[in-house]
Amino acid sequence: MTVRAEDLEFYKEHGYVVFPKALTDEDLEPLIQDHVAIVDEMARVCVAETLQASAIQATQEADEQRVQALRAELSDFAGKLET
Repeated sequence: MTVRAEDLEFYKEHGYVVFPKALTDEDLEPLIQDHVAIVDEMARVCVAETLQASAIQATQEADEQRVQALRAELSDFAGKLET
């Protein structure tokens, strides 16, 4: 493969240059597999974080409901003590 002056000019202007058929499918396969593994791990992390956030939110909502129920019971109990 020879880099021509036109290739260098194109690179300077656009920041990249394409060399068709410079790499074979076999050359690219390890890169593709690495990319797939990285994306899969990122997806697993995102799903885990989303599930964790959902669980935290559900727990907080349940806790708030319990607090409200306890406040109501305490209020009723306090009302009975005053009578």
